[in-house]
Amino acid sequence: RSIIIGTQKQSGLYVYDLSGRVLQFLPDGRMNNVDLRDEFRLAGQNVTIVAATNRSDDTLALYRLDPGARRLVNVADGQEATGFVDPYGLCMYRSPRSGRTYVFANDTEGLMKQWELVDAGNGRVRAHQVREIRFSGQTEGCVADDAAGVLYVTEEAVGLWRLGADPDAGDARSSVAALEGSETIVADLEGIGLYDLGGGRGYLVMSSQGNNTYAVYRREGDNEYLGSFAVVADAARGIDGISETDGLDVSSASLGGTMSGGVFVAQDGRNISPPEHQNFKLVPWSAIAAALNLETRRD
Repeated sequence: RSIIIGTQKQSGLYVYDLSGRVLQFLPDGRMNNVDLRDEFRLAGQNVTIVAATNRSDDTLALYRLDPGARRLVNVADGQEATGFVDPYGLCMYRSPRSGRTYVFANDTEGLMKQWELVDAGNGRVRAHQVREIRFSGQTEGCVADDAAGVLYVTEEAVGLWRLGADPDAGDARSSVAALEGSETIVADLEGIGLYDLGGGRGYLVMSSQGNNTYAVYRREGDNEYLGSFAVVADAARGIDGISETDGLDVSSASLGGTMSGGVFVAQDGRNISPPEHQNFKLVPWSAIAAALNLETRRD
């Protein structure tokens, strides 16, 4: 019953099952990034909210997940304008302090904004801007650590930053990883995801697009670098490796079978064997954990 939600940057959103079968396609615009959060209170019920940046009309696209039908339902209270000329990356955050749900989105000029999502009272969701954060260059990938109240942002030609995720956190930030002088990561830095081990522990996984690898950092403490991996071809199954990755995500939820320890999903921008358009590829977390001697969530 699990699903994967992915953007098609020229036309909309796809909802897939774990075998890659399309359950739904929403031709709602040029969606760039997508994220979701559970336990949003809407019309007296807890629902899963899905947000995406829509570059066709420069808005935040907002949906709720219908888990029974495994489909998305539009719940935006009209057009939720971003104020960007070209909205780009996006991620979501649920504050442990207030229980409120937020959306972060950025443009191609280094500006990031934060909105609070609220019940508009008519079964719809409205976004209220609460913060702006400026970077020196282009950003896209971001992920929030809800338990720690921390936001991670990839500045594509600079490095990985760590900031406070709550609206009153200001502009203060610290560097987790810098491209300059690095022997492990190569520009552009793109998607980033969080593997949750529970108890505040886990891993950050970031796309190093320039060398087609994924860097892994410790979630807790000083975000220690733990190693990198590449996803190579499986010739026996006729599946090529992953390269030129923009977006990715990782989950520690038990999805059954080989994915009982979670899954890593990445956009593959270049398929050469066999030649195909871009697609998404899935890797069991257990394979990554074995390669880098990492832990797997068991509960």
